[in-house]
Amino acid sequence: TAAQLATLGGSVGHVFADDQDGAVNTTPRTITVTASDEDGGSTQATRVVNVNNIAPTAAVSGAASVTEGVAYLLSVGAANDPGADTRSSYSIAWGDGSVENFTAAQWQAAAGSFSHVYADGNAARTIVVSTTDEDGSF
Repeated sequence: TAAQLATLGGSVGHVFADDQDGAVNTTPRTITVTASDEDGGSTQATRVVNVNNIAPTAAVSGAASVTEGVAYLLSVGAANDPGADTRSSYSIAWGDGSVENFTAAQWQAAAGSFSHVYADGNAARTIVVSTTDEDGSF
C-alpha cells in the first residue's frame, strides 16, 4: 500500500537466491513496479538487474613445509556458497601433477582432512582445491 511504501521511505529490498544455472554466471532479472490508484488507473516501470553468481569459498590450511616421503596433511573447511547451488564433485591438485577427484559423498566422508605424500623435495608446490556445481568449476 501507499502507507507501507511511505514507511519504507520509498525503498524496497529483495535478496535474489541464485543466478540461473550455467556457465554464464550472471542472470538478468526484470523487476516490475506497478502503481495503481482508486480510479483503476495504473502505470508500470521496469528495471533489469543482473544477478551474478558468487563462487563458493572454503578455508584451506596446512603446514608451510613437509619432508619428502612424509604425509602432508591438508585441512579444508566447509564450502560456503550464498546461492542455492549443489556441489557435485571436488578435486585437489597437489601441485606435483597429482590430482585427486572426489564425489560429494567421498568429500563429506573425509570431513575436511586430506593427505598426500610428495616424493621429491626442494620444490614449491601450489595446492588447488576445486568444486563443481551447476554453474561450473571453482
